[in-house]
Amino acid sequence: MIQKVWVFLSSNLPNIFSIVGLLTVLCALIALITRLTVGNFFNKNLERHKSQLMIENDQFKKHLNSELEELKHKQQKILKDFDLYTTKKHETYPELYKCLEKAIGKIMRLKGETRFPSFENVSSEDLEDYLKSLNVTAKDKDDILQLWNNNATKNDAILRIRKVLKMISYNEAYELWHEANDFFIYNELYFSERVAGQARKLLDFLWEYLEYLEPIAPLDSEDLRAINELKTMVIPNARNELKQLLKEDLTLSFNQ
Repeated sequence: MIQKVWVFLSSNLPNIFSIVGLLTVLCALIALITRLTVGNFFNKNLERHKSQLMIENDQFKKHLNSELEELKHKQQKILKDFDLYTTKKHETYPELYKCLEKAIGKIMRLKGETRFPSFENVSSEDLEDYLKSLNVTAKDKDDILQLWNNNATKNDAILRIRKVLKMISYNEAYELWHEANDFFIYNELYFSERVAGQARKLLDFLWEYLEYLEPIAPLDSEDLRAINELKTMVIPNARNELKQLLKEDLTLSFNQ
């Protein structure tokens, strides 16, 4: 059997080599075609992915630039708003201090030594002009002039004038308090929390003091003690504390 196979192979060897060679060539050709096809497929996919990545990269860059521009705009706005806030603070703090000091000065002078004109060598016409300059009501002016023109009641006229002057001083103090209070309310947004709180305390103490000193209000010993405490301790301490806070806030904003 083996011998027959060997004889067959020996006699047909050239044909067998031809077939094997052909198969080998075909296999090599198929392998080459497959490799080229696969390579081309991957190259196309690679190019497509590269193109897609470039598009996505460009889109990302555009989005990032847009976000950066928006962030830059917001930052500029914040800085601008902060500059405006700081500028407004530097305007309102001194004005608040000025309004409060004017009110304090007037209110603190309501009780204590008060200077009145002596009214020596004053004619009826001079007195009338003086009363007009103070915007005294027509009734008060007529009543005072009537007392003044009678030598027996001239001292009563002077007492009446002093009473009117006290009322005028009280009204002026009242108006200055309201000016300071209005300024505080209108500009409170620009004050720090601690400055706003301390300014409010000081305004409330001043109002309490004014209430005690209202000319028509009778005062007892307890009222007098409260008035003295407000004048000598409470208001001065609140005033000094506010002044210190204003300085600290302004110094802090200068250093920012």
